[in-house]
Amino acid sequence: RLGHASIRETYDQPRAAAAFRRFLAEHRPDLVHFQHLIHTSASLVQVAKDAGLPTVLHCHDYWAICARVQLIRPDGERCDHNMGSGCFLCVKNQGLEHIPRLERLDGAAGPLLDALARGMRGTRRLGERSRRRWEGFSDLRARQDFVLAAYAAADLRISPSRFLRAKLLETGAFDPHTFLYSDNGMRTDHVRALEKRPDPGGRVRFGFVGSLVWYKGGRVMVEAMQDLVGEPAVLNVWGDFRPDSDPHHAELRDLAGDNVVFKGRFDNSRLSEVYAEIDVLIVPSVWFENSPITIHEAFLTRTPVVTSDIGGMAEYVRDGVDGLHFAVGDANALADTLKRFVEEPGLVDELSRDFMRVKTIDENAAELEFRYRALCCRERTRGAALLLEFRGIDT
Repeated sequence: RLGHASIRETYDQPRAAAAFRRFLAEHRPDLVHFQHLIHTSASLVQVAKDAGLPTVLHCHDYWAICARVQLIRPDGERCDHNMGSGCFLCVKNQGLEHIPRLERLDGAAGPLLDALARGMRGTRRLGERSRRRWEGFSDLRARQDFVLAAYAAADLRISPSRFLRAKLLETGAFDPHTFLYSDNGMRTDHVRALEKRPDPGGRVRFGFVGSLVWYKGGRVMVEAMQDLVGEPAVLNVWGDFRPDSDPHHAELRDLAGDNVVFKGRFDNSRLSEVYAEIDVLIVPSVWFENSPITIHEAFLTRTPVVTSDIGGMAEYVRDGVDGLHFAVGDANALADTLKRFVEEPGLVDELSRDFMRVKTIDENAAELEFRYRALCCRERTRGAALLLEFRGIDT
């Protein structure tokens, strides 16, 4: 929806690069820290490097290897890695069942696929419908190498989860010594571990806090609660809820029984009050989350977490120590896990004795300043590079 002329411009946008060159020339920073390259251009890292500037790149998700960012397809299938030519079908949301087959073709027929893509772009023999169907195929095939090279051009890469770091290192594009794991710092001044107020009815209060989008696993959670109907348990769902305009929200409303209560949005200043009424937080995402804020908030408020057994969720929640894992996407497995809290009254206390220490935003700032200063002290050579670029209308 950003008016790109091609798929290529979704990751290599010349207009963004030209604007960034002008910005650097005007403001002359000592260092550039990229929090993300999405919706700008992966080429910005090289622009900063050409200007002789040290660069830091934060990796918050899988955009480097997945055009859809989250390594999960529209049909809910997760990808363990970039699917090569198969990614084109995912981006177009068509023929998703053929993605593995198209990926396998890359190894044996990669050059042939590139030649076919070039031929389809220039031929008039294809009908308009077929041309539109395959438009951008070569752009998507070139994306992986281009974006990984852009990430590799940075002096330092930082990942807030070991899982994400490992996923990107599997590509072989990065030096592990310049790719650090460092969790995100958090504001903690608005979060306090208030004393839990017991439920008047003696129920176990499960909670969900966050966006109700399909890949957050809301359906799995609501279906699991169907197995707890009649048990002393309730699920309070905190987050924007618009069933009249959002089809997924409507689906959750129709699936939910009386033991699921949609609380809607709340002001962030009330976060501690919300968690004071949650005995166990549920994080049921079906994608490889990295360093979920909600898990950190739960630990700050001394709330154990039940979470999917993949990605950064499984990394940050220690099974049997400060929470429990369940098989991702399996409503029955989640239901069995939740029933344990009903049947074992001391389980919440048992999982509330040893929470992970949460890094503060001040500590994170001190770390980054140290790294900035170290990078700025390095001697670097500056070669010939484009300094400024204007279109005629800009001039």
